Amino acid sequence: MDDKWLAALDAMIHGEMDRISQTLTQRVKELAELYETPMPQLSSRAADREAKVYRHLEKMGFSFLDDSAGFTPSSVIAGEKGSVAATLALLQSPEFRKLPKADAAEIEQRIQSLRDDWGDD
Repeated sequence: MDDKWLAALDAMIHGEMDRISQTLTQRVKELAELYETPMPQLSSRAADREAKVYRHLEKMGFSFLDDSAGFTPSSVIAGEKGSVAATLALLQSPEFRKLPKADAAEIEQRIQSLRDDWGDD
């Protein structure tokens, strides 16, 4: 009878050890994938995507984002370009509120047209 319990206990312990080992292995793999890209490369990608977003916004008619207009997200809140606070300040700014309004159908049509033009570049 003791042998039965010892065998069952041994199987449970080994099963738990295998489960823990697999969990740790999976987590190590996740961390390796997470940190495999160096920070300078991530920063470069973020800058490229930020530039792409601004180009798309300009195509949509948001010309006030151009530095020549003297009004950019970074001029709203210095040092916080791209932050949520800068975006909220931009949306609440007098310059933004002065922009012409469009009806929802026109906006949807422009968005679809731009999506078709942009592709995945």
